[in-house]
Amino acid sequence: MIIISIIISISIFFSDVQKNDQVIRYVIWSNNYKLLNSDFQNPDKPELKKRVWNFSEEAILRTGIVSIIKQTDFSIEVFVIPIVDREKSWKMDTLNCDGIHHEQLHFNITELYARKLRKELKQLIDNDVLDINPYENLVDSLKNELENQQFMYDYETITGHVKEKQGEWFTKIEEQLNEYAEFSTDSIDIPNEIITTLQKRK
Repeated sequence: MIIISIIISISIFFSDVQKNDQVIRYVIWSNNYKLLNSDFQNPDKPELKKRVWNFSEEAILRTGIVSIIKQTDFSIEVFVIPIVDREKSWKMDTLNCDGIHHEQLHFNITELYARKLRKELKQLIDNDVLDINPYENLVDSLKNELENQQFMYDYETITGHVKEKQGEWFTKIEEQLNEYAEFSTDSIDIPNEIITTLQKRK
């Protein structure tokens, strides 16, 4: 049995799966790939809204974690994949370097929570837990944590307009990424069948 769960966060400002030289709708996080203006592909721009900090939205980034759980009678295998959905991400105009850097940190936050999720899921696997429910509960728990973290990032930096706070967040997330470096997306091998499954998502 294969169960696919997706954690999605919509981030102000915000690819094709890009792994093993494959490029399609989604971009999988990699330390070797940085977001570009061309990663904002959605032509349907919604009516401009203002958040509580009174700035109009300049773009929307759709980023999230896809988790694929493969279960048999004797084992469970889990793949955790942080992505950007290019087709659901949009921008009003060309984003400057500050805007792109702000969005890249959104993607890095997604990667951080993917690493945290991998660590906790590994503990379940190492303990030979075959019940699917604890795995699904972990995914649901991370969904809420990720959404809250993405919101707080935008709120405290006012979507990147407060440079000092933007710098503080960059330092904080980099430190945590280093703490969970063992569980980096770059360190895992995603089978082609999983890539194919992901490509078929709408």
